[in-house]
Amino acid sequence: MSSARISQLPSLGAITDSSIIPVVEGGVTKSITGAVLKAYTITTAANLAGGSSGSIPYQTSTGTTGFVNIGGVNTVLTSNGNTVAWTSLSGVNAGASTNADNVQINSLTAGDRYFALADSVNGSYVGLESTTVNKFNNSTGFTIGSTATFTMSTAATSTATGALVVSGGVGVGGTLQAAVIVSRVAQDFVTNITANSATTTLDLSLGNTFYVTVSANTTFAFSNVPSGTNLTNFSIITYNSAGGYAVSWPAAVTWAGGQTPTRTTTSEKSDAYTFFTLNAGTTIIGSLSIQGY
Repeated sequence: MSSARISQLPSLGAITDSSIIPVVEGGVTKSITGAVLKAYTITTAANLAGGSSGSIPYQTSTGTTGFVNIGGVNTVLTSNGNTVAWTSLSGVNAGASTNADNVQINSLTAGDRYFALADSVNGSYVGLESTTVNKFNNSTGFTIGSTATFTMSTAATSTATGALVVSGGVGVGGTLQAAVIVSRVAQDFVTNITANSATTTLDLSLGNTFYVTVSANTTFAFSNVPSGTNLTNFSIITYNSAGGYAVSWPAAVTWAGGQTPTRTTTSEKSDAYTFFTLNAGTTIIGSLSIQGY
């Protein structure tokens, strides 16, 4: 029956094994039973009647084929166990994933994104989506509000090596505790200031080394001295653009040896001072380290 053509076909639901189906083969009309017809399998269908462009065929019930129209932009086909429907991606909830080799997120829009952390390889995970202090925002960056422990063992031998490498600056809002002494591999940041007025304020939040060009009689003041009882130290280098200008120090400064050192006032000469405090600037101990260089 490879070239046979069915001349008349009753509704599929009415075909039984004993039904007689007329077919045409080689111009001759013959008959086959429903049982024979049902034994054939259609492997290719060039066109299906019904449905519109982009429609997807599916079984609406046993022995009945229907169509579901193509979905909208950014929708996925979902099932409630009985019927199918298109659902927006934003309405799809993620359940537990047992394995994911790669996860890709495209077109990240503004807003908070929450973490899911793996407990072990191919094991369970801890969802942090309900903890609003642990999140990533493409405008403000990462926020970790609870205690976080990072166990990494790669040793640091430069500013570009180690278990944690930060290419930019690091700001610490609270106390920083270190188990070992931190090796200094970079020079102190120097803040350049011109003292050309009666008061020159040195802002310790800008750094701990100041190069001051003295071009007028001035009195130094210190601002933003770190709070607490930890040691704070800083250095001041005074350079005379011209000779003869006087410098006065804050009342909180106590000099080593109990006497204020004599500053070099010669043109194009410099002095270097070092200071430290243990009580947020209430008392500042100072000394003249290098004079007249």
